[in-house]
Amino acid sequence: MPLTVEQFTQRLMSSGIMPEADLRDWLAAIPADKQPTDGEQLARELVKQKKLTKYQVEQIYIGRGAGLTFGNYVILDKLGQGGMGMVLKA
Repeated sequence: MPLTVEQFTQRLMSSGIMPEADLRDWLAAIPADKQPTDGEQLARELVKQKKLTKYQVEQIYIGRGAGLTFGNYVILDKLGQGGMGMVLKA
């Protein structure tokens, strides 16, 4: 079931990787006829505009946005995974 724009926005805000003011300003700059109608469209546009990475969007969409920050670092991508751990790009 696709997320609504509000649901995706809420998950994005709770992840802490994009300030609410930045998202609000970015959304306000999009013409009314091109506003995303669901969370998936919003996610695709954020990746297209290079505001978020594909990995970040995938994690936020499935509800794992809280795991995108590690101390002062913001996780950008998963580079690999093995039996003993995972390699992330931050």
